[in-house]
Amino acid sequence: TSPLGQGIIRRLSSSNREIRMAARDAIVSYSQVLPGDSSAVTQTKQANQVETMRIMGKLEHDLHGPSIVVEALALVAGSIGQIAQVTGDAMRSVLPFLVRHYCSANVFLRAVAMEQLLAVSQAQQVPLAQLLLHFAGSIASTLAATLEHRTPGAPFMQCMQMLGTTAPAFLGQFQAEIVADLFIWGNDTALKAVAGILDVRLPVVCVDQAASIFSRIFLMDEQLMQQAMARFVSLLSAESEMDQAQIEVNIPGLLRSCSVKLIFNLVLALGEEALVMRQRARSAVATVRCILDGSSEVAGSQGMADIVQANSDVGAESSELSAFMSRHILGVLAYMNELLREPGAATGENKVYAL
Repeated sequence: TSPLGQGIIRRLSSSNREIRMAARDAIVSYSQVLPGDSSAVTQTKQANQVETMRIMGKLEHDLHGPSIVVEALALVAGSIGQIAQVTGDAMRSVLPFLVRHYCSANVFLRAVAMEQLLAVSQAQQVPLAQLLLHFAGSIASTLAATLEHRTPGAPFMQCMQMLGTTAPAFLGQFQAEIVADLFIWGNDTALKAVAGILDVRLPVVCVDQAASIFSRIFLMDEQLMQQAMARFVSLLSAESEMDQAQIEVNIPGLLRSCSVKLIFNLVLALGEEALVMRQRARSAVATVRCILDGSSEVAGSQGMADIVQANSDVGAESSELSAFMSRHILGVLAYMNELLREPGAATGENKVYAL
């Protein structure tokens, strides 16, 4: 998005409603794909839609503005959803944004969000329930995050009814993404609520999804990575003591127990568009190699951070990483085969429908 586009988006926080609505109209005109647009222009406008949603999310986070400002953001999100490609990347940002506000405690914002969800459904000529089902994976963590203030009859349960599922089934299906996201967001209250609904102790849930959590931690910058690793150990230790789960918090042991899934996730991250993410993924693979090969001893989260720092500054030799990946490639391929053979993956039992 150009400086002009970013300036228009910032006008959404104006105290003047006319300016906010004018900014919304400008954003829609700026991003709408027209029948005569070339392929290059179409791609640019679709990228603008995604970037607009990203900037709006940051704007909302920084502002903590009144509901009238958030209303303008929701109206823009709805407008983008109406003009976006129904299976495109922009929709993966629009739906979580609107669903999150539908699940908010503010009745006014809930009404605005539902109005926009229905408008998107009508414009795309897809029933709302089917639209949400198709993007269930994208909205799963957003819905789970609302569990920190869940009450009987809350929007979360209404969404479950709309999706035609139950809370345990929904949370269980997307458990890996949900647990990792809630941990990274620092939403421990919702994380405990998820564990309660799944009827599993929180330490067990975290250990089961350690691969997803570790892969997210390793892809942070070094300072945040160190803090997140310490918080992960602290969370497991505290909850293990409370639940008497008898889980020994041992980072190298956890890494070894989920090494195949973790390596698979990091290999995917090596293909990220952003150079910084590819560099972090390579550093993470080098770190995992050091732990699994026993070439480095780890004492707590600080020791892990030291290893990551060393691999970030120097980096492992390409031949060493190649040899490491060669030894584990069969495990990664077996895991990929397992994913393809999961029940419901090819039969539609997961209720993720084609549009």
